[in-house]
Amino acid sequence: MKKTRIITGVIAAATAAIALTACGSSASEFNGTSTASQAVAAKDYNGFFKHTAEVYKDYVTLGDYTNIEIDEIDRSNEDITDETVETNVQALETEYTLQEDVTSGGTTQADDIITLDYSGSIDGVEFEGGTATDQTYTVGSLRFIQDLDEGLKGKNANTEYEIPVKFPDDYSSEELKGKDAVFKVTITNIMRPTVPTIDDAWVSAHTKELAGKGYGNVSTLAELKEGIKASLKAAAVESNNSKILSAALEKLKETSTFKGYPEAEVSEIETNIKNNIDSEFQQYKQYMSMMTTSVETEASAEETAKGETTASTEATTTTQDEEQMFLDYIKQYYGLNSQEEYDDYAHDYAEDYVGNKMLVTLIGDSQGFTASVDEIVERGEELAAAYGYDNYQSIIDTYGAAVNCDTGYQTIYAKVAEFMAGKVKEVPASTEESGEATEAAAEGSESAESTEATSETVESAESTESTKATETTTQ
Repeated sequence: MKKTRIITGVIAAATAAIALTACGSSASEFNGTSTASQAVAAKDYNGFFKHTAEVYKDYVTLGDYTNIEIDEIDRSNEDITDETVETNVQALETEYTLQEDVTSGGTTQADDIITLDYSGSIDGVEFEGGTATDQTYTVGSLRFIQDLDEGLKGKNANTEYEIPVKFPDDYSSEELKGKDAVFKVTITNIMRPTVPTIDDAWVSAHTKELAGKGYGNVSTLAELKEGIKASLKAAAVESNNSKILSAALEKLKETSTFKGYPEAEVSEIETNIKNNIDSEFQQYKQYMSMMTTSVETEASAEETAKGETTASTEATTTTQDEEQMFLDYIKQYYGLNSQEEYDDYAHDYAEDYVGNKMLVTLIGDSQGFTASVDEIVERGEELAAAYGYDNYQSIIDTYGAAVNCDTGYQTIYAKVAEFMAGKVKEVPASTEESGEATEAAAEGSESAESTEATSETVESAESTESTKATETTTQ
């Protein structure tokens, strides 16, 4: 099964800043037949859009898009519950939690994140795997055995403590199961999370930031909750409109005539697809390297503890040809069995994307849809908030004004999707079609999630790897 990374446009390297003036340019100012992204100021995007529409007319003749029938879609996600709103408020608490350094003058308590050195011994003899330095641990997490976890509370930094413990009778190590032991512990750093109370005062103090997240101009907790609900509702509606448009485009392809595709734009999308997959692969390699290093370090430590000689690098490390490793990666995550299949996949995906874009553009052009500077900036700010940038200008400073081509197109895409949602006829799917739709939805879900697997795995590794070696023996 092929996996896909959803690409909504192109972020190309260019150097120019967003312009916020009200005037614009016409299609005649864009020469040639290229529809690839250009360094376009927001005020000039509509001229570029008109230019691409005129070029696209040489590649496709638009069919009848006003009489399309599709299977009915599920809109239950538009019913936003109070529980969902509360979850989003809690997410704000997590996002705005600060870490306070209380190493000087503070004593440890539950939820503190500490750095510590420790060594465990039984009858005065240190046992294997019970010694570590510069380990990070969250007090109260119970990743250590309970006695040690409890013993870490109420302690000062830079003082050596002896904490008596008893290993559980069902402990995984036969040598430690049920044994009494003593851990000598020195805490070198104490960081305390300060979780904000999301109330009227907090909301009022963060009005501008919350507006940037799309919650509106809110100043009270009640207004924030309403803003969150409205934002989630709007996102669900837009998502459903996009699903309707996607289904409608498949039907529209049957009545439209394609004469080819603009090669420069297809090449641009194809390059971006490959760059995205390569970026995922690099993350995957880092994760695998980190895991291999961790295993080798633990194995070496065990051999040293037993008085054995560490094996040679060749015996402990397996070096895999990077090209073969990449082929293994795309087979595992994308279901592609060769470089040729990979190239075909990227090219076919790019053509399909550009084909849909041509149809959307021609519909938008025929309906007279445009993207104002304010609309482009608003969507850009949402993009910035979603990906951790300070603002939309920061994205442009990083990638160039070609970003405006993508953001402007997404603005018009949303308008076309809303328009088509009001035009198409939705009918209940037959039993057979429903089964096929369910299978397709499952495949689509797997496709959308597949490319996140590597980053999620890496994030998980980053959060747990620092304590893995020590917690294995102290749990």
